[in-house]
Amino acid sequence: MAASFAFLRDIRPYKTSWRVQVKVLHSWRQYTNLTGETLELVVADAQGMKIHASIKKDLVSKYVNHLPVNEWRFIETFALSHASGQFRPTGHLYKMSFVTGTTVLRCDPVSDSSYLSLATFPNILNGDLNPYMLIDVMGQVVNIGELETLEANNKPTTKLDFELRDENDERLSCTLWGSFAQQVFNACDAADGARVICLIRFAKIKAYKGVRSISNSFDATQVLINPPIPEVAAFVTA
Repeated sequence: MAASFAFLRDIRPYKTSWRVQVKVLHSWRQYTNLTGETLELVVADAQGMKIHASIKKDLVSKYVNHLPVNEWRFIETFALSHASGQFRPTGHLYKMSFVTGTTVLRCDPVSDSSYLSLATFPNILNGDLNPYMLIDVMGQVVNIGELETLEANNKPTTKLDFELRDENDERLSCTLWGSFAQQVFNACDAADGARVICLIRFAKIKAYKGVRSISNSFDATQVLINPPIPEVAAFVTA
C-alpha cells in the first residue's frame, strides 16, 4: 500500500498539497521589522531529515498550541520556498511556510530519537563546516568563567564564556548570552562537583582571527543540560 505521507527529502515547491509526518524538535518566537513576530520550528521525519518551518504572525495563535516540542504530528498543505539567509537551522534545500489551509493532526509516536547531527570538535576547529549552518554540539562544561552583565542593544544582558570538552579531551570555546548563559552557570553552580554535560543544538560557529568557537544564534539555539538521551549516556561512559 502506498504511504499516506511524503518524506521530507521528496517534497518540492510545485504544489502545496503535501502531507508529512514529523517530530517537532524545537520551536521559538522570532521578531523582525519586516515580518513582525513569527513562530519558527525545526521538524524531522522518521528518516532523520530536518526542515525549518515558519508560521507568520496572523497564524501563530491558530497553531501554537498544536505543535508541542517532542511530539509527532501530521502536517498537511503548506508552501515551500528555497531556504536562504545566514545561520540556517537545517540543511534542507527548502523552507516550509504554514498557510491558512494548513492542517496539523496528532499521530502516534514513530521514534524517541532526538535526531541529533553532532558535529565533531576537530571538524569545527579545522573549519571543515559551513559557518552559515547551525550545528549540534555536545561536551562536558569545563573552565567556566564568571557570569558577566553587559549592554546589548541598549538593554542589559548576561554573557558566559566556557569550554566544552569532548571524549578525546579536545576543547571548544563557547559563549552563551542571555537566559542560556544563566542556565549553564546555574547548572554548574548546582552540580557540586558532578560532571555537567551540555548539549547545544542549532549553535552558531564563530571565527575570530582564524580561531573558531561557538555561540547561541539568538533564540534559534537550544541548550540542554544532562539530557536523558543515549548520546549523553555514551559520552559519560566513553
